[in-house]
Amino acid sequence: MSSWRRLLRRGAAALVGLASTVLAARYRRFRVVDHSMTPAIEPGDYVITDRAWERRGLARGDVVVFRSGERHMIKRVLGLPGETIGIEGGVLMIGGRPAADPWWPAATRPDGEWVVPPDSWFVLGDNRAASAADSRTLGPIQHPSVHSRVIARYWPWRRTGRIQGA
Repeated sequence: MSSWRRLLRRGAAALVGLASTVLAARYRRFRVVDHSMTPAIEPGDYVITDRAWERRGLARGDVVVFRSGERHMIKRVLGLPGETIGIEGGVLMIGGRPAADPWWPAATRPDGEWVVPPDSWFVLGDNRAASAADSRTLGPIQHPSVHSRVIARYWPWRRTGRIQGA
């Protein structure tokens, strides 16, 4: 093999290695193990997340992965920094007004009110009945705890694609 070909092969291998490192630093995959986000995300689903979420920021409806103690949790952003989030009679309220909540058709419990500090978000699971560790119990999630934003599901194959609201 000519030295030119050998050099090209080494260069291509180095480029693939560099690209893999860059992609691994920005994107991560997670396997979902609980029911707190059904039906949008089921146990056994694999999702891809983007660690560079700060470039775009987080919007209402985004699905995020955050750390709670030693565990990674996956929930949907419903309250933004500076907002007052309430649950009154099972209805999600934002700033004292009923909020669009297409992800959970039943009543949300328990009633309460939370003020979302700067650099924090109010997150809830889509399946509120099975979502114990969300902002109703943990309070608003602070910036340093947010690991990444969910981009899409890649497994199971029949359910691949973007997550609704993300």
